[in-house]
Amino acid sequence: MISIVVSSYNRLRHLKLFLQCCREQTYKDFEIVVADDGSSDGTIEYLDKTKNKCFFDLDYVTQKDLGFRKSKILNKAIGKTKFDDILFLDADLLIGPRFVSNYLEVYEKFKGCLISGKIGRINQKDSLKITEELIKSDFDKIVLMSSGLEPENTCYRDDYTGYCDSPFKRSFWHHWVLGGNFICPKKIIYELNGFDEDFIGWGGEDNDFAQRISLSGKCKIVLSGVLVAYHLYHSMVGDRSGQRLFNEKKKFEKTIVRNEGRNVFN
Repeated sequence: MISIVVSSYNRLRHLKLFLQCCREQTYKDFEIVVADDGSSDGTIEYLDKTKNKCFFDLDYVTQKDLGFRKSKILNKAIGKTKFDDILFLDADLLIGPRFVSNYLEVYEKFKGCLISGKIGRINQKDSLKITEELIKSDFDKIVLMSSGLEPENTCYRDDYTGYCDSPFKRSFWHHWVLGGNFICPKKIIYELNGFDEDFIGWGGEDNDFAQRISLSGKCKIVLSGVLVAYHLYHSMVGDRSGQRLFNEKKKFEKTIVRNEGRNVFN
């Protein structure tokens, strides 16, 4: 059994498509907790109406919209999960019917590791063509819509799954852990006291988390080109201060456990 935490903010259409992907999974023993960063587009109302109509347990946490606070809402969602391993995804991703099953097959081989997959990009025109019916009837068509895969490097070849041995060499940041597509033992997340809530604004919280995990020595990082999710087009987030903060923290911040003195999971 596995917990899936999916982050979302004012992307109700994308979230509906994502949940349809979840309904089509061949592996059925999972729960979903939506980490909503203060949406005002009807997301919460939709979740309230939908959560009793799914074969999987569907729950959510939300907070006031005070800017991009993904780390904070992810930590709250982690506190809501029931199972020992958490798969992190974003609501603007589509996943094929064997996606969770494939993740667990890889996870079984690399038990206790953080495993990060790849993301394929779908352009604006094709993103608008995707419907719940298409997801149900022909997911292969969606795969064909995607362009280049990210990250693009040898460690993420389509046929490659293996350890990232040198995560602090400069080259590592060309094949970073993707915050919208990775799995990790919950025990490790608690030992690090979650995502660093200093990160406000887009970006950086996932790389920071991976860096702290590697520094801690608590588990290895595995990169897989097999575990692909497909990203729906949307306009870029304007505030990228989180990524700038990461660039500073990776130079100067040596602490592994963050959010000192706070229980961030309540």
